[in-house]
Amino acid sequence: MRGSWSAFAAHSKKINALRSDIVGRQAIGWSQHIYPLVAALNEAGFEGAGYAEARASAKAEDDKRALLEAKARCWDAELPRHWPHNSCWGKCDVCDDARDACSALAALERAQAAQKGGGDDSR
Repeated sequence: MRGSWSAFAAHSKKINALRSDIVGRQAIGWSQHIYPLVAALNEAGFEGAGYAEARASAKAEDDKRALLEAKARCWDAELPRHWPHNSCWGKCDVCDDARDACSALAALERAQAAQKGGGDDSR
């Protein structure tokens, strides 16, 4: 961080005012909050990543979340297959949903592995 203690205090006051406004309103706006926050951080010497780098990082986090959500759906849907209900033995709508969720999960995992160059998405 560059600058003196008084500059640090001035930047901190700007950031704190933005935080207080966000908390008080329970809402956030680009023009009212985000742009001024980025400007205050830049002025304080905390330059963020460029758009391409920040977007790639956000996409990686989105991909991780999508995979975890797919695994959770697969797990929830797969339970009836392990404990058949109503003597369906895997031949009902719930069990069909389980197969669909797990097939979608497998396809997502193959696509992500192929995107990273570590897998074959031909299956």
